[in-house]
Amino acid sequence: MQIISPAQCRAARALLNWSQPELAERCDIHVQTISNFEKESSSPSRTTLEKIIRIFLYAGILFSEDNGVKMTTNIVSIYDGDDSAHTFMENVYQDVKDAPGTEVLIYGLTKWGDEKETEFARNHVEKLLAAGVSRRLLVEEDYNNFLNPKSSYRFIEKKYFPYAAFELYSDKLALREWGPNPKIVVIKEKLFADAFRKLFELAWDNAKPMK
Repeated sequence: MQIISPAQCRAARALLNWSQPELAERCDIHVQTISNFEKESSSPSRTTLEKIIRIFLYAGILFSEDNGVKMTTNIVSIYDGDDSAHTFMENVYQDVKDAPGTEVLIYGLTKWGDEKETEFARNHVEKLLAAGVSRRLLVEEDYNNFLNPKSSYRFIEKKYFPYAAFELYSDKLALREWGPNPKIVVIKEKLFADAFRKLFELAWDNAKPMK
């Protein structure tokens, strides 16, 4: 991932009309870190800079060489690479955290690969619940990694379980590819989201409830 300059950080905030405290809150870092970076008095770690960049990218900011910064009007975002799931989940949280009472719907959830991934997912779910956001999940039959109340889950018969999954939140449809090279494509289009929401409800009504 490219590294941005202090000037690009200032310009991106200006385009989004974000204050330093707002950017710091979205990135879950201290506001002084942002202030010091933009004043060029100190530089954050690479990990922190990548977190800042991901938040800007999610908000529709594009960076280019020679300190270029601009807004994008694309309705499609793509997350890929080793940290794609982490970035995506954080962006889901940022999108719904100020809308208590909303739901995140997931069709085709499979088991997490290791303890580290499970812990990240657990923290994500805890943040959603704290924000008043619930989830309903359609999962494979032998799924047993329950992070939400069990009433939030229903089982999909193996013959109907997909090789990819979809997730719905606000007006967005996310298509997720599992495997060694995970990829997530997010489409911001209410018409598509509403259509897949109806498909989810149909599948939910016909899925096996927890016993």
